[in-house]
Amino acid sequence: MKTKIIVVSDNHGRQDVLQKIVHDHFDADAFLHCGDTELPDELVRDFVCVKGNNDYYSDHPYERTVTVNGLKILLSHSHQHTYYSRLDSLAKKAKGEGCSLVCYGHTHSFYYGSENGIRFLNPGSVTYPRDGKKPCYAVITFDEDHFDVQRVFLK
Repeated sequence: MKTKIIVVSDNHGRQDVLQKIVHDHFDADAFLHCGDTELPDELVRDFVCVKGNNDYYSDHPYERTVTVNGLKILLSHSHQHTYYSRLDSLAKKAKGEGCSLVCYGHTHSFYYGSENGIRFLNPGSVTYPRDGKKPCYAVITFDEDHFDVQRVFLK
C-alpha cells in the first residue's frame, strides 16, 4: 500500500491555498509544513508544522522529527542554518535523529536531491516562488519498493 505525504512551505498568510491543497489531497496520509505560515496555529491544524522566521506568534518548534508509515523525516524551516552549509548542517542533524529525509523551506525554491546518504526536499513556496516558476508544493509517494517526489504547480 502506497503512502502519500504532502509537503508545503512559505504560504505567508494565505490560508486559502492551504485549504485547497488539503481538499485536493483528501487521501493523503500526512500534511507537512516547512514554516512561514504566518497564520495562527489553529488555522493550520491539518498540517504538522515548524516555525519559520516570519512565524512570530507560533508555538511550533523550529525543527521536529516526524515519522509517517516508517519514514523518519526531519522537518525544518532551515533559516537557522547558514546558506553555504545548509544541506551539510541539516544532514548532520538528520543523521543524529535517525532520519533519511529532510523537508525544509525558507528559500522559496524547489529542490529535491540526495547528499551524504540523506534525501532533501524543499517544496518551494505556495505563494512567492523565487526560482522563476509558478507557486508549488511537493507530493511524496512511497511503499517498500518505490519512492517518488512530484512537484505540483498551483493553478
